[in-house]
Amino acid sequence: MTDPVFYLKGIALAYVLYFIVGMAREAFANISFVPFIWKRTNPKMFAETFGILVLVTGTMFLLLAFIPFMRIGWMNFFSPDGGNIILKPFTDLAESSDYLIRCIPVVLLAVLIFLAPFIVKVEEEIFRYGHTEWRAVSRQSVKFGLIHLILGIPIAAPLALIILGFFLGYKYRKAYRETLPYCGEDFNMAHSRAIATSIAYHTIFDCMLFVLLLVGLIVSFF
Repeated sequence: MTDPVFYLKGIALAYVLYFIVGMAREAFANISFVPFIWKRTNPKMFAETFGILVLVTGTMFLLLAFIPFMRIGWMNFFSPDGGNIILKPFTDLAESSDYLIRCIPVVLLAVLIFLAPFIVKVEEEIFRYGHTEWRAVSRQSVKFGLIHLILGIPIAAPLALIILGFFLGYKYRKAYRETLPYCGEDFNMAHSRAIATSIAYHTIFDCMLFVLLLVGLIVSFF
């Protein structure tokens, strides 16, 4: 087998499984974190996040439609179809003629929905924690979006995700400033409460994406 995409997908599959096992271990060690995050959510947050999801996807499709080079990602150098190197092994499984194999991505997405708070916690601590000034928020938002280039997806997607990064940065900053007066000199407490807010919003966003993908996979079975 000389197809480089085959080896890339194998590496990606191994990484995803390793990552999920690591997240699952953390989840079972700190299972209370799941209800802690979901209890912070409310219908307004879901509505706001859905609006950002529409804005992000709309921006991505506009970039793809009107700027040709925005359709390119590094995966295009290995496969004309391009794609997301992390998801590609599982989308391939979803196209299998074997029903049981096609169920694997469905199970994976269900697991990712459960693990979402732990997954986004890592991202939020890297890109949001401690960044409350607008310049820092903007810088971290750009970094957050562009880091997704490593997935091999079209350039349009990471650029559109800068919008999500800025939204999460704004929510973090807002929660921090609202909490600070009640924390006295304990700035870490204010940051901790603010990061919980951005994690909650980010969890909602990712779960919306996972649910949409899950519904799409289930519909494809029929």
